Amino acid sequence: MTAIKAEIEKKQGFSFIEVRTANSPLKKLNFALPITEVNMLEVMIAQLLNLSVEDVRQIISYQVKNQSRLKPQPKQRIQIEKAAKTEAISIIN
Repeated sequence: MTAIKAEIEKKQGFSFIEVRTANSPLKKLNFALPITEVNMLEVMIAQLLNLSVEDVRQIISYQVKNQSRLKPQPKQRIQIEKAAKTEAISIIN
């Protein structure tokens, strides 16, 4: 892992995580986690990436937002909240 960027969406109750790797076939991993507490986020990322919490702390940067980049309509809000409760993982080459 070369860098981890965490964008914490306080109002929505979840965080977007982007992990940059030095591995050429797999350059970037994206996660959405239903966590906004920094300490809990570090622990979860460490578990997902099989790293120590100290290793995560050395390469992570945070952006905390009180206003979400997602502006759901009332009907969509329920779907987004349900989706935020489950872990979403996507892999980008």
